[in-house]
Amino acid sequence: MAYEDLAQKTVEKALKAGATAAEAFVSTGQELYVENRDLKVEIMNQATSKGVGLRIVIDGKMSFVCSTDFSAAALDTLVKKGVALAAEATADEFNVFPQPSQMELRDLHIYDPEMFDMSMEERIHLIQEIERVALAKHPLVVKIDNSWITNVVGETTIANSHGLVHSYKDSWCDFGIGVVAEGNNDQRSGWGYSYARSFKDLPGLGELADTAVKRAVAVLGAKPVSTQAAPVVFDSRAGVTFLRGIAGAINGDTVYKKSSFLVDMVDQKIGSDLVTILDDGLLNKGLGSASVDDEGVPSQTKVIVDKGVLKGYLYDTSTAKKAGTVSTGSARRGSYERRPGIGTSNFYLQKGQISPKEIISSVKNGFYVMSTIGQAANVVTGDFSVGATGVWITDGEPAQPVARVTIAANMLDMLKNIDAVGKDLIFDRRTVCPTFRVAEMMVSGT
Repeated sequence: MAYEDLAQKTVEKALKAGATAAEAFVSTGQELYVENRDLKVEIMNQATSKGVGLRIVIDGKMSFVCSTDFSAAALDTLVKKGVALAAEATADEFNVFPQPSQMELRDLHIYDPEMFDMSMEERIHLIQEIERVALAKHPLVVKIDNSWITNVVGETTIANSHGLVHSYKDSWCDFGIGVVAEGNNDQRSGWGYSYARSFKDLPGLGELADTAVKRAVAVLGAKPVSTQAAPVVFDSRAGVTFLRGIAGAINGDTVYKKSSFLVDMVDQKIGSDLVTILDDGLLNKGLGSASVDDEGVPSQTKVIVDKGVLKGYLYDTSTAKKAGTVSTGSARRGSYERRPGIGTSNFYLQKGQISPKEIISSVKNGFYVMSTIGQAANVVTGDFSVGATGVWITDGEPAQPVARVTIAANMLDMLKNIDAVGKDLIFDRRTVCPTFRVAEMMVSGT
């Protein structure tokens, strides 16, 4: 089906039915998921999805309706419902859609047409093989939690009554394993997994199995430490929790409502010179990349923090108009069933020049965080508090597994106290960071 034609015709139907503006968002997809446990296939799912989300504006009053039926009769009914709902809504001058852009859009290599070329037998063999490899890695690994492969392809089409129309295909996959290690009268789980736009860009099964095993074994026998202020080193997974807190604080809608601790701080120094944070919707093969955002605005590379200086916030079209600025191409939906909101694309802390080992070896007495649990960030106050598991560092060496502790600080203080950033940045998720160290946080244990 020509989805651009479908989207444009749906918009035309809305205008003929009385809308003063309209936008259609069409999404289709196909997914294949296989999960193994103890060398046996436990789940095998294959699914397709499709839907259209329609926003209708009548004299500033907006409605949103959606449907999975693309037939002409169903779309007529959808439009009729949307028009009726809009007529009952409250007018808002910020209910607007973007104008078409003349910017040339780049191929970001986010679609792999060979995503489903691997046979089911090959998928099953891979997840069984990664289990065998993991079990042979370490004698303390007693069982496999699970292993899995996911393959997804999709197509997105956006059209509005200003003449904007755009369509693109994308794909993603993941491959991973969870193991259980047992020792020191304790049992711990560890995972190794990665995401990519193409299966050939994922790490090998040996590397993923090794990661899972090391993360499980490293924290066997973990106990709380005494409450103290100490340097905290976040590994590249745990640090994402902090980075997501920053992402929430630069949301233009949150800022406009004065509900962010970063309100009115553009061009101010909020972090150390080692802190450069970007949101890059144009990253080649990035998991958050697309030529346009979910309103059809061209994606951008946005420097959020430059050597500690806050440079700006993220906006969609409506919030940008409220703030008297322009969209940063940051509209995100997640599904055709949702209205767009503001979100990140490929959000990351820029890498440094040293290795994680060098960061750890320079710590006299501190905490190396490997995983976090619980709600972490309050974007209104900037307070950051989260449960953590990892390893205590003594004289530059891992010395004692740690669990059941809470780490806490204010995010502004954390930004200013980042005094080491590693070079281990890997774009295997939408939000990523290298290993980094905060000079001091409160570690609350016994």
